[in-house]
Amino acid sequence: MLEPTLRRLTRAARPWTALALGLVAACAAEPPTDLERGATWVADAATRREVLERSLVNPDNGYSALRLERYTEDLWGALPVWNPRARPVVVGDLGQPVPTPDAGWRPIGLDVPWEDAALADLGARVFTDYPAQVEPALWVALTDADAPARFGLWIDGDRVGGLVWAETPGGVQLAFSCASCHAVFGDDGPRLGAPNHAFDYGALLDASRGGVHTSASRWGPGRVDVTPDDVANPTVIADLRAVRFAERLNRAATLDNDLMALTARLETAVITNSGQAVRPPRELVFALAWYLWSLGDDLAELDEAAPAAALYRRECGGCHLPPGLAGPPIALAEVGTDPTVGESPWRGTGAYQTPSLRGVVDRARLLAAGGVDSLEALLDPQRTEGGHRYGQTLDDAERELLLALLRGLR
Repeated sequence: MLEPTLRRLTRAARPWTALALGLVAACAAEPPTDLERGATWVADAATRREVLERSLVNPDNGYSALRLERYTEDLWGALPVWNPRARPVVVGDLGQPVPTPDAGWRPIGLDVPWEDAALADLGARVFTDYPAQVEPALWVALTDADAPARFGLWIDGDRVGGLVWAETPGGVQLAFSCASCHAVFGDDGPRLGAPNHAFDYGALLDASRGGVHTSASRWGPGRVDVTPDDVANPTVIADLRAVRFAERLNRAATLDNDLMALTARLETAVITNSGQAVRPPRELVFALAWYLWSLGDDLAELDEAAPAAALYRRECGGCHLPPGLAGPPIALAEVGTDPTVGESPWRGTGAYQTPSLRGVVDRARLLAAGGVDSLEALLDPQRTEGGHRYGQTLDDAERELLLALLRGLR
């Protein structure tokens, strides 16, 4: 089913694909565009492997070792493609039996023009409608009209928490989409990509086990433990709107970041979230990365003319550099926050990425492990826990000026 699309993409990217394969190196007069790079990534296994290897910061941690071993055409490349017939979970499903697939259930269409707007539209649909992770525990969030709110899952119009019904060989299953954890809805409308720090995944997992308390009980809202390293090290749910400004990906600075590294990271996330049983269509993966890369366009930049701009440069600007308001990773000892996430044998690099402050006002948990719950708490001079002492020595007037500036970063 994918072959006609891959042939089309290969034709669209022919100058760069030929260059990458060493066939007509002299024919490429200009560097490839991002769209050409994406088409080559979809079509060419050697390019995908090169992107992966280049992005891994610490090849010895578990995250890297697993991918270096299995990100090959014979292993993960040979997995069945996962793009099932599916439909969103809606309010009418609450408290009802499992729905039966009908003509309205369909996979996400792959055949779109390899162009900016078309790919962004496709990526937006992948973000909200693609079943990125099947999760049986989600049944407890649909038992009645009040159940989604008990676990911090949003309801917007008819949609429930970005959840998706997916048709599988074993029957209909419930799954998360990206929007389940990475979307919030307020009086001023939806903010797709913003972190849903109300979502309590740990409570959901415990409730699905009949209320038996596990280590997940200690995560709390807005945090998840995604590292299979037998260490309790939950991380705060990320703000995907600012992903393109990050120098590295993941809280532990696991991957050097660019558009293609993000694409590979998304593909391998679906694979590992499925227990390495399926892989996503690569066209959809690149479209999702393309869409996420675009979300930063809508985030406010630093107002250099604001009264607090000089304060920002003095207190924050050494790490959170304009215009992206992000920067290089910071050694764990220097930032002084809970180091557990950064020391993980699965993802650790000895540092934390410096997150972008663009969009920071929409985050209900701050720092890698989510140890601070507001900008006000972060800058509170009386705060003793959590590290990150920057900005805590300001006087009251300076603090209010800086807070006003940060609150405008939406």
